[in-house]
Amino acid sequence: MNAKFRNSLLLLAALACTIGAGCRQKERVMDVQTPGGSLKVDRDKKTGDVEIKVEDKK
Repeated sequence: MNAKFRNSLLLLAALACTIGAGCRQKERVMDVQTPGGSLKVDRDKKTGDVEIKVEDKK
């Protein structure tokens, strides 16, 4: 029974590491808040891709 528990725990730890390594890491380059809206610019640390989000508060 102890070996079964240990194997399950090892499998769970391996799964957690795999999921954590697959997450995309982004850094916030710019975050501008105004009364009329907002602008957010994020950059992917691994690939360098840039994502721009504009929110208009009309």
